[in-house]
Amino acid sequence: GGLDGEIRGVPEHKFQLFARYNLVDRADRVMSLRAGVVHQSSPWGIAQNTYRVPGATRYDIGADYRWGDWTVSATIENVTDVIFAQAAIAAGSNTVDGPRAGYLSVSRKF
Repeated sequence: GGLDGEIRGVPEHKFQLFARYNLVDRADRVMSLRAGVVHQSSPWGIAQNTYRVPGATRYDIGADYRWGDWTVSATIENVTDVIFAQAAIAAGSNTVDGPRAGYLSVSRKF
């Protein structure tokens, strides 16, 4: 019995890298690109260690444009629509990140 040093639902290895590059960087406006990658190894699926949830690599991309007090942002999360184990919530259950999704937001700084 036991978990042999691993906690169910938690990968042994997880790596994250996020970057932002400003294409335009002026006092009155900024245009930038964002990208991120998250990789994790295969975690156990249940406490008895009878199966593993496959490891995965997830990619996110986005762009921002700020003009004065206004910002417009566009983001695509999970670009390749991979099934990515997120957390273990019960003895036989793991939650996963959402499928590919896009977001567009407009905000104003007051």
